[in-house]
Amino acid sequence: MAEYKAYSPNAEVLGRAVLVVVYAMPAYEARVREFMTEEGIGGVGPDDWVPQQSWLNVLGKVTDAFGDYTLRSIGTSIPDHALFPPSVKDFRSAMEALDEAYYLNHKGGDIGHYRLDLAAIESRQAIMECRNPYPPYFDLGIISALCAKFPPSISATCKVDWEQGHVSRLDGGETCRFLITW
Repeated sequence: MAEYKAYSPNAEVLGRAVLVVVYAMPAYEARVREFMTEEGIGGVGPDDWVPQQSWLNVLGKVTDAFGDYTLRSIGTSIPDHALFPPSVKDFRSAMEALDEAYYLNHKGGDIGHYRLDLAAIESRQAIMECRNPYPPYFDLGIISALCAKFPPSISATCKVDWEQGHVSRLDGGETCRFLITW
């Protein structure tokens, strides 16, 4: 499935998750709000639900105007503005709760998922699989921000990178897989 294409025509996104693009880009707020208005979601409030496709169209316009790394930056703001389960207290619970958080902020048919593989946790590695219509750099930003906000207890930092050998959505694949090391 291509990025920027909702899996379901009924998929919706909570307004507080959509508004993160405004919070993350104050210097470009006027332009971003223009994109949102063009897509029919200009007056969204934090508790409103909007069509996921409209939100994806806004992200596509942001990418075209400002580039992939801007999407990564927007993704890093998601953990501070979107709904997250109250059970998130540390690195492991944050990573394990990402899919639940995704479902708190999305609804309506197939919306995709986040799956954590901790098989190599003893080696201080984990894999996060992202099957969703969002741009990969957006996912990279979310996961990186969670690592920074909830660092592993055995290390002050962790690194998030593309899993080598996996065909990601950047290359037409169905998912993106990120290697998290600490």
